[in-house]
Amino acid sequence: MTKVLCLYSTHPVRASFPQSVPRLISVLFSGLAELNPSWDFCVVSPESGFVDGCRSRSLGRGAVLGASNRVLSHILKILRGMVVRSLASRALERRLSRLAETPEVVICLKGGDLLAARAVWPNAKRIYLPVSLPVTGSPTTLHSHLAASSLVVIANPPMYWELFRQVQHLSFPPPVVVIPAPIDIELIVTTREIAGPQERVKMGLGLDEFVIIQVGGRAAKGCRVVEFALAGLKPPNRPVRFLSIGHVQPRTHFFSNGIRVDRIASVEIQDLYRYLVVSDLGVVPSVWFDCGPIILQEMMAAGLPVLAAKVGGSEHYLAGIRGALVARPNDTDCWIESIQSLLDDDKERERLSRECQQKLVSSRCSRGQVAEKYTVAIRQLLELPE
Repeated sequence: MTKVLCLYSTHPVRASFPQSVPRLISVLFSGLAELNPSWDFCVVSPESGFVDGCRSRSLGRGAVLGASNRVLSHILKILRGMVVRSLASRALERRLSRLAETPEVVICLKGGDLLAARAVWPNAKRIYLPVSLPVTGSPTTLHSHLAASSLVVIANPPMYWELFRQVQHLSFPPPVVVIPAPIDIELIVTTREIAGPQERVKMGLGLDEFVIIQVGGRAAKGCRVVEFALAGLKPPNRPVRFLSIGHVQPRTHFFSNGIRVDRIASVEIQDLYRYLVVSDLGVVPSVWFDCGPIILQEMMAAGLPVLAAKVGGSEHYLAGIRGALVARPNDTDCWIESIQSLLDDDKERERLSRECQQKLVSSRCSRGQVAEKYTVAIRQLLELPE
């Protein structure tokens, strides 16, 4: 039996936001479990969205362990023999029962987890799926992470060349492959198909409103740029509402041109998809570069026309789609012009929506397609028969 373990430690404050990483892993592992029912999966993380997302999907023989960073660190120390095991609580012992057996494969999303996995399970194959790279310090830190890897998977193709360049500095570089982040296209499409006009009413939206959506609010610069742009639009002929999801302090306010702004807190993954499918326009002013603009792809799957800044590799995903990229990301006037043109032109929105959907299909990033690529990579690592 192949045992696959995934570790992801993160800052507890970030757990309240609708990050793309929990969606990436929950979709990936459910796809792997469906494709490989005999494999045993275990996911360990303090990230609430990560844990809840994985628990809401079928992992077959798998288990999801929610643990604070402190508890996760303690578990790893016990497994390394650095802490006397008898000091562990009963709850911790139960967690250890899923981790004590050496896994064949450990998927790590952060470099620190990768080094810990190498110390605890030196014989396991370690897949490094970087969702954040060191932004401070010397390249030595990144090199140590790469050197501890059996395989490096790049989820965002534009990031490939920088990592590949760093790998060349190693005496024994690990193989590097590009496998796109998985998008649960089937679930998004199903959500869209069952959402009738009354779905808007259920979510507190007006039937005649033009809804613009952005995800990953907080105090992000991109979110503020879009709000400034909306405030600069001419008074619209129909009600316009801007939904910005992922704020610490939810609130509603209106601009002088009548546009309503709803800053919304974190939402569950299913509710996020419901918001997407009832919206009229998706905007992506900023994203994390490393794991890729997953929300951009989810908007495309939801059938939304999308406007995105040239950040985080978005130009790779929207290449060839006229009008989808904002020429100067931090230029409010550019955003005003782009949003105004789509607000006034139904046919242009329909064209943009159609081309976005076609582009997404060609990227082969569905749950099953990505799980199949990971399965091939894992089998090659373990030298398993096809």
